[in-house]
Amino acid sequence: MPSLRVGISYLPIPIGGALTLIFVLEKLFLGDQRHRRVVSYDVVESSEEAA
Repeated sequence: MPSLRVGISYLPIPIGGALTLIFVLEKLFLGDQRHRRVVSYDVVESSEEAA
């Protein structure tokens, strides 16, 4: 893609690194997130079964 500058073509690398760093820091500071309701979407609560 000759029309793009070199900096633009390599931009996904630092963006991906920054996003990875955000997730690593979240796990370090907030701990494991497997217990959250949003993550366990396949488990149906008893109140939702009755409806």
